[in-house]
Amino acid sequence: MNFMGSLESSVIDAIFGGCFGENCEKYPFEMLTFTEQIWRTWLNPGSNLNRYRITDYRRAFQNYFKKVDIAVLERDRFAFELVRNRICPEFITGDVETDAATQIRVVAYA
Repeated sequence: MNFMGSLESSVIDAIFGGCFGENCEKYPFEMLTFTEQIWRTWLNPGSNLNRYRITDYRRAFQNYFKKVDIAVLERDRFAFELVRNRICPEFITGDVETDAATQIRVVAYA
């Protein structure tokens, strides 16, 4: 992500969802069960599905903005718990409230 340019006095207010489409609604965390190599080699469609989690968004925005606020708008604890033991460790923070997020709002201030 490159947010550089004329953002010195800008505020970014954006909503991100982890997954889109019918399968994602049924299985919102399934894409987190595959290793990076399997994902990139066999499963990632041409649209390059985003597997970013809250920590990834925070890190990306903090690289370019002085203040970053992230709020969870939606979470699906039930769906998360169904696949929790299969999710790759790099996608788990240990906080179910964070890990079960399916939609977030990011507000970043320059």
